[in-house]
Formats: sequence, C-alpha cells, structure tokens
Amino acid sequence: MPDPVNRSKEQDNNSKPPDMRRRLDNVKARIDKMSPEGEKVLPNMSATGTNRPSGGRAMQIGSELIAGVVAGGLVGYGLDVWWGTKPLWFLIFFLLGIVAGLLNVLRTARKMQKERDEMIAHGRLDLGQDMPDDGD
Repeated sequence: MPDPVNRSKEQDNNSKPPDMRRRLDNVKARIDKMSPEGEKVLPNMSATGTNRPSGGRAMQIGSELIAGVVAGGLVGYGLDVWWGTKPLWFLIFFLLGIVAGLLNVLRTARKMQKERDEMIAHGRLDLGQDMPDDGD
C-alpha cells in the first residue's frame, strides 16, 4: 500500500513544475519588455543613479583619501624603523600616500560624473527644470 505522505509529496512535486515554469516565463517576458530607455530614477536614487545615498559616496571618497595617507605613512614609518633612517622614508611615503589618495578621489569623482552623464543622456535622470536667473 502506498504511503499517503509520500503520495501527497509526489502530487505536490508534479503540480509545482508547470506552475513554476509559467511563473518563470512570466518573469522572463516582463524582463524582456524592459528597456534602458524606459527606466526611471527611483526617488531614493542619488544623482549618480545608484541606490547608494549621496552621504555614502562622500564617506567612500573621504575614506579613500584617508586610507592612502595612512597606508603611505605606515609603510614609510616601517621602513624607517627597519633601516634606522627616521624621518626620511616616512616623509616620502606619506607624500606618496597623499598623492595616491587624491588620485583615488579623482578617479571616483570621474566615475560618478560619467554615470550621471550617461543617465542624463539616456533620460533616466531628471534634474528638473532650470531655474530662471534672478539677475544677480
């Protein structure tokens, strides 16, 4: 005699795949209908078009600058302690860390500007109407 528990599981397994296939086909059809031109910016999107808040981008830029300076300073200090040349390598790598941090900030800013320009070009970012000049 077949086990009623196993039989009901078999019936569930037989009924789920067609339903699942139908749902997947529905989702695929909806995705295929979407186009980049039809996408609109969500209210919580930043001007770069990502869902990351603008404050998150600011924190990223600040931490990249600080990380470069700290890393350069630590490497320079380590070399000075190891070789016994106290301020020389610290100063060199500290300055290199500042340069590296600034380059990271510039790279991130360019990337953000490029993303923003692409969204404006594709009509996915509406900056609103231009404000009239008040004559100042």
